Amino acid sequence: MRRFISWQNIERYRRMLATETDDARRQVIRKLLAEEEEIWIGLSAAEDTGKPNSN
Repeated sequence: MRRFISWQNIERYRRMLATETDDARRQVIRKLLAEEEEIWIGLSAAEDTGKPNSN
């Protein structure tokens, strides 16, 4: 379930980047996107190895 939510967040941030014009806001969105991508990668790796993940 957490992996699904993480993926939905990634998609949302990508859509936000496509429409946001303010540079400061874009910078925040890019940071959030990068953080969420790291979470998603960690969750995917944990799922692939069968190990529990604390995220």
